[in-house]
Amino acid sequence: MSFTMPISLTELTPFQDRFINELLSDPKRDGAKAARRAGSLSKAPGNTAGALLANPKVIKAIAERTKELGDDGKKPERVLEEISRLAYSNVQGLFDDNGELIPITQLDKGIAACISSIEVSEKFRGIGKNRQLKGYLKKIKLWDKPKALDMMCRILAMYRDELNIPGLQEFLEAMSEIDGNTKGKLPT
Repeated sequence: MSFTMPISLTELTPFQDRFINELLSDPKRDGAKAARRAGSLSKAPGNTAGALLANPKVIKAIAERTKELGDDGKKPERVLEEISRLAYSNVQGLFDDNGELIPITQLDKGIAACISSIEVSEKFRGIGKNRQLKGYLKKIKLWDKPKALDMMCRILAMYRDELNIPGLQEFLEAMSEIDGNTKGKLPT
């Protein structure tokens, strides 16, 4: 039985690999910006991106990774699902019935997606030869739940953002008299 490494691991340079990752993480797929973020020092990152995008190995790797990623990240339903996951997350999902932290590999995917970082540090007792491992300090940071809730409120139109500038209405009425198009409303 033989194992074939994916093209992205065997044939791409580290710069090409970073460029592809940056390009695919950019919603606008801006090649020049992706080249800069990947570490290009060129004064013309657009030219660098153009050369990379003409490289058959890079084209093939982009196609493979795009197929792996699918369109899930672009669908509004997927975005709403992720925002909902954060907005309605519950820290109790991190612990078992005994109050012990559940290993990351056993966490529900929904609660695992709410974790922004994990930090583990060893704690010792004593010094020198008497130093013994006391245990571990585990810090788990979740993504910003209030921000996710705010986004959900905006999506669900639960509150309106209104521009409230003193004297704005009078200004718009005066402008309406001048050009006849404003009619006392903000342009959209």
